[in-house]
Amino acid sequence: FILMVALLSGAKGLITTIKALFHLPRLENKQEQILFWVSVLITFSTLLLTSARISYDSSAIYFSDAKITAYTGQIDFFTNDTFVASVFQTAIQFAVMIQAFGDQSARMLSWIFGLVIIIISLALGKEVGLSKTAKLFLLILLLTSTSFVDLFGDGKVDLMSTAPAIAAIYWITIQNKAQSAN
Repeated sequence: FILMVALLSGAKGLITTIKALFHLPRLENKQEQILFWVSVLITFSTLLLTSARISYDSSAIYFSDAKITAYTGQIDFFTNDTFVASVFQTAIQFAVMIQAFGDQSARMLSWIFGLVIIIISLALGKEVGLSKTAKLFLLILLLTSTSFVDLFGDGKVDLMSTAPAIAAIYWITIQNKAQSAN
């Protein structure tokens, strides 16, 4: 419920940001509107289908350690777990989500990080001067790359680690542009 309220409260700003990144033209033709909405529906239904299953290592390692931590109330890992370093970050975040809202909400956390990566990637493309067509290709590349899309809903550490890294690259680019202007 809290995540839904947070999403709805930020929806207007998110839509404004996405429109500003793309400068989306108005679709006057009825056929273009239908094609656009069918494409959006296909994209989102495909993304939802990718999160319907959890990969082996995700259910065996990432979520299991988080569930153990959530249910025992202490950071605890499988005996002889070789992935303690990579699981530590998500185990803490997922354990909090599991305790507060259940394990399905923890799976949605990687969706949020994935959307953040998409938005920051497009903003970075705008800052480095990509054309509308290049930004569209960037979006298509992200949404059709199984190495990226399959991580949505999978509960792995990859998206959670990449989001702050790409945000740092964005802010470095902004800072360099500001210094170059002076």
